[in-house]
Amino acid sequence: MQENVADIPEILSWYLKEEEHEYFIREEDDIVYDLTITFPEALMGTEVDVPTLVGKARLKIDPGTQSGKLLKMRDKGIKHLNDSGQWGSNC
Repeated sequence: MQENVADIPEILSWYLKEEEHEYFIREEDDIVYDLTITFPEALMGTEVDVPTLVGKARLKIDPGTQSGKLLKMRDKGIKHLNDSGQWGSNC
């Protein structure tokens, strides 16, 4: 008797382990990078090159930026599984 492929139960397990990265931390679909700038740069504002998953990107830091501020960069994060767009990277 020939079995229908749709009637055969499928048992498949995946085990994925993410390795730690040198300077990125993953938080769901966001990539976090801890950037250190000087007090004058935070006070007056600046532009810096920051690493991304595909190279470097220019990040503008507004004058008066407070310590611990979370900045978001569009289209620099991990692609969402069911979405054609990308989520932001947080710095």
